[in-house]
Amino acid sequence: MEIKLDSADLQPLVREIVREALAAIEHAGHPLNAANAKAHAAGIRPAEPQPLLLGLRDAAKLLSVSEKTLWNHTKPRGQIPCVNIGQRVLYDPGDLQAWIANAKAAAVAPRISEKLIEPASGRR
Repeated sequence: MEIKLDSADLQPLVREIVREALAAIEHAGHPLNAANAKAHAAGIRPAEPQPLLLGLRDAAKLLSVSEKTLWNHTKPRGQIPCVNIGQRVLYDPGDLQAWIANAKAAAVAPRISEKLIEPASGRR
């Protein structure tokens, strides 16, 4: 007995196997997350993991400033926190985002207080 299958016959079977594998991964809490598993099953290379810390050049590029500007705003010269490992100065992306949020809040606060404390008008 000879069985002949073409790709159209195999696609539903492959989809079901992949669906079951993804369900097993999600259920088991496997470190491979569902998005990466789906991308892998589809033959797409998953995104590279983001680095935990950024060097001066990458952090400056992320902030759209020059390396010198970032260096001048890095602690102890400025307010941007950094991590020193050996001779390297590295930046935590989370710290950069927090610094941006604080800078935004500080820029908005004076404008709000100016509106709240307006000079009294001559009317009574």
